[in-house]
Amino acid sequence: MTARRLRDEHADEHGDERGAALLIALGFLSLFGLFIATLLAQTEVNLKATGVTRAVNDRSYAADGGLEWGIEALRTSDANCADVAAGEQVLAGTPDINGRTVTVTCRALAGSAASPAAGPWSVVTTSGAADSFSVVGGAAAPVGINGGDVYVTGDMALAGTVAVTGGDVAAATAGCTQPPGVSIGEPDLWSCAAGPAPTVVAPLPPAPPIRSLRTSFLCVSTGHTWTIHHPGKYTTGLGETLDLGARNYFESGVYYFENVNLSFTSRTAIGGEPAPGETNVLAAACPNDSSAGPLSEASGKGVVFILGGTSTITLSDFGAGATQVELFTRTPTGGGPANGFSIMTVPSPAPAGYVAHSAAAALTVNQGTARFAVHGLVHSPDASVSVWATSAQPPLMAGVVASRFVVQTNPGATGPLAAVAAQGRRTVLLTSSAAGAAPGEVATVRRAVVKIANDPGRSPTVRSWRAQ
Repeated sequence: MTARRLRDEHADEHGDERGAALLIALGFLSLFGLFIATLLAQTEVNLKATGVTRAVNDRSYAADGGLEWGIEALRTSDANCADVAAGEQVLAGTPDINGRTVTVTCRALAGSAASPAAGPWSVVTTSGAADSFSVVGGAAAPVGINGGDVYVTGDMALAGTVAVTGGDVAAATAGCTQPPGVSIGEPDLWSCAAGPAPTVVAPLPPAPPIRSLRTSFLCVSTGHTWTIHHPGKYTTGLGETLDLGARNYFESGVYYFENVNLSFTSRTAIGGEPAPGETNVLAAACPNDSSAGPLSEASGKGVVFILGGTSTITLSDFGAGATQVELFTRTPTGGGPANGFSIMTVPSPAPAGYVAHSAAAALTVNQGTARFAVHGLVHSPDASVSVWATSAQPPLMAGVVASRFVVQTNPGATGPLAAVAAQGRRTVLLTSSAAGAAPGEVATVRRAVVKIANDPGRSPTVRSWRAQ
């Protein structure tokens, strides 16, 4: 074989190899090009997704920040959604957060910023007894405790059911468990009562001088004659009964009863004129503080009945249906804030001018047909309080502090029934909306249910925090 032929054969062999390598190179470049194109497309998607995620996060953080700002606005101003009647409000001055326009609204679901005296409490019992809070009578309808927290230092004896709305319940029941007869409306909670009952400050005014003067007044519109009692100290001897007429008007002021039993049997009594915001719910509107003319000793609005020694208040009807007693919240002279009380017992040791309360009971309503409306707090930590719940109108309209609290019902009652109401802590629904920064962005909305205490710091408690 010639040398030329050998060279040609060698060239053909390597030419085939170079052709195969070229095809492989071209195939690799094609695949790599597809990979690069896919990678670039994915990168573009990721960049867009990152932008969307950043926008969502920005709106989420802005909406959450709006809720935090709204809680602070509730803490620093009682004018913001002060009570249920205020309805929904837009909180002014909401700052932009994360470059987003944020709108925050609030709406009070229960309670009031102006809740006096007992603060958040609708019921506080202090005795620690097995029947510290009891329901007797066995009515089919639940008994309503509305608008404030319940603290039972002891156990609950329930021959019936209790429905608590607008407040938490803390009770030292056996095993610290919620009894089946107690229902609590959301977002409120059951917890175990720890330690003694909370202290509700009840400062006594200076003891008033003795007054036994009474006058009479003819209410022309009804044709009835009323006995008008003047503020002061009443003491008629150990265990004696105050001389009451069929219709009694207690002028606005402070009444101190020492060893006096106030017995309202088939009698009507009105205690003072309504404080601002209070309305007459039971008794007649006639007479009023001006009815006694020049003999009037009225001051401020409403009354506070202070019980010392063996003094008690008893309402009974014996089926006559004529017993009606309404006591308005005491508001001192000069237009100051209401002190929040209507009935108080003298503590031990007694302040100057008073005798410590020593009766086992302070207030007893012992017949279901007697009607009773107390607009201010009943403060009796050393004695029991017993009331009938006969309708949706609660007899105690601002809470009760008592050693024992007994609610009586009629077995045939089907409701609705209510025993106690209180303003309690505000429960507020906050809504924060963070607007989109670009066309097509949907606003992010956050909602929170917050309880605002009535302490000086208006301490907030968050009950829920939800995204929409």
